[in-house]
Amino acid sequence: MLSVVAKIETFTTQVEVMEGVWPRPVELTWHDPRPVVTLLLRDASYQALGRFGAGKAQSMDRIGSVFFVPPDQELYGWGSGGRVKAVRCLFDSAFYQRMAGKAAKLSNAQLRDALNIRNALSRALLGRLMQEALCPGFAAGILAESLGSALLVEILGESPEDAKAPGTGGLSHRHKRIIDDYREELDHNPQLNPPCVSVLAARCGLGIRQFSRRFRQEHGTSVGRMLGTWQIERAQRLLAETVLPLKEIAFRLGFSNAANFSTAFSAACAVSPAAYRRKSFGSADLLH
Repeated sequence: MLSVVAKIETFTTQVEVMEGVWPRPVELTWHDPRPVVTLLLRDASYQALGRFGAGKAQSMDRIGSVFFVPPDQELYGWGSGGRVKAVRCLFDSAFYQRMAGKAAKLSNAQLRDALNIRNALSRALLGRLMQEALCPGFAAGILAESLGSALLVEILGESPEDAKAPGTGGLSHRHKRIIDDYREELDHNPQLNPPCVSVLAARCGLGIRQFSRRFRQEHGTSVGRMLGTWQIERAQRLLAETVLPLKEIAFRLGFSNAANFSTAFSAACAVSPAAYRRKSFGSADLLH
């Protein structure tokens, strides 16, 4: 059996690292309302076959290292047995529908292709998500959402906006104003959801991949790193200007729990959230 050894959870994306041993050939059926992309690490001798749908007369195709199961699709799979390690990325269904649009409904040919995704970047993104889940770093939740969004773009193909925008330069003045306006919204409304690359890309009228590429060309760093910096600055304001419990602040910032938030904040600021708040208020009486 496979067991989950590491996990990252956000509002839109869940990353799970799993490992274990199947001592003999195994048959499994997977069905989930959420879409899931999986990177399967196995010995060269390990064979895996699968098909969508329960019809026994339907032929089975090889399952590759990276495969995609759309929401509410039943995948029947067979494995020859052996040691397996995997990372899978599950997405909130509503988030997936917003991201995919008309591309959410796959044809039969696309479903077959989904069992063996030959895309080097998709494999690299899943590998990075595995690394982050096993050794969580600064703002792991934000990174998971950013990389997860990019992964969906790769799986579903370039968005219509990508096809329409031939330019390879950086961001326009309009894009920069949109980014500034979004930052101002976050600064003045602590109730807003955590900053997300998909929101910024949509506001700029660009696909996530194209927006991320232009942002890096413009600033020499990733948009995920910028959003991570925003989150820590937002955390500092909430700690210094409110008496919200740490659990509530962690929830507003997109962390799965207060402990993960404390770890990320301490790593970024070299001081714990409680100590930062104590110093800001000048009194321990307001701590929660």
